Amino acid sequence: MIMKKKILIVLIAITIIIAGLLVFRLKSTTKEEPQGTQLIPSSFEGPRIPKYIEGGSTIESQIAREGFSFPDSLPVLRAIPAGPFTQEEVMPFAEKLGFASEPIVAEDVSEGTVYIWSNLKDNLVVYSKSRRVEYGLNQTPDNVINKQLSDEALIKISEDFLTKNFLSAAEEISFSFFTFLKSAGLPEGFYQSTKEEASIYQVNFSPVSSEYKILTLEPGSSPIYVWALPDGTISKAIVNKNLNLAVSGEKIPLKNYEEFTASLNKAVLVSLDDGNLLLSTLPKSDVQRIVISEAELVYLMDSSSSESFQPIFLLKGKARVKGYDNEVRGLLYLPAFKTP
Repeated sequence: MIMKKKILIVLIAITIIIAGLLVFRLKSTTKEEPQGTQLIPSSFEGPRIPKYIEGGSTIESQIAREGFSFPDSLPVLRAIPAGPFTQEEVMPFAEKLGFASEPIVAEDVSEGTVYIWSNLKDNLVVYSKSRRVEYGLNQTPDNVINKQLSDEALIKISEDFLTKNFLSAAEEISFSFFTFLKSAGLPEGFYQSTKEEASIYQVNFSPVSSEYKILTLEPGSSPIYVWALPDGTISKAIVNKNLNLAVSGEKIPLKNYEEFTASLNKAVLVSLDDGNLLLSTLPKSDVQRIVISEAELVYLMDSSSSESFQPIFLLKGKARVKGYDNEVRGLLYLPAFKTP
């Protein structure tokens, strides 16, 4: 009897040991997803980037593995939709800028009601549906004096103009980056330059605190920006006021170096020759070769109705275009999220 009890105890012990080993092995072979990281479902819709040129170009990369230093995941920026502007909401913009007359009111299929003010000096246009405000001088002043303003002074002048005329006390913005532009005259347009050579300092602001830029479909612009002249005069301002943004709790996984390299053929060309070559009228066969030398991780506002801003790669390089003796600057957008 005692012998049977001993045998039973041994069998129970062996069973417990085997069960423990099986549990340990199961845990060791099961990978847990990083907490807070959300796998992208197969139905996930990427950013809506217009493809003016479909294929036809050879895209090469000079970016080495050691130069590809980005996080494994990032949160999505969520936008809380706001209703269209009412006339009562837009009138203070005009009053603060000195427009005394009633606005011209027009209806647009995509923009809804549009309010327009204009006089000899400047103009103001407010698009109600997209909640976008556009201000500009009708003519750039002659003989603008370069006051050699510091970066800090340019940011302060631009921020003061925005907060005084367009933003409420509850709306906060933060400086994001500069885009320095040099006028080449008509019809050549503007080209990116250094601050020393620039005739326009574009001061870009972000509606949410982020270490990454927020760009629109114009890769040199944020959703809120100001053009400051070398003497500090504000010649233009674009303000998207539908951007009540919040950083989402979930994160989406981003491409690693191998996935980035393998997906280059899906990059979308968004700018050639600093925007001076019109992509919508350019035959795809004219863009013969693009060599990427730099990649930057940014967030994209792909439309005024966007409810989520997704991380993308802004690719910078040189393009060989038919009919041009020299290569021109090319910018491309590539979705950064890991493909399911």
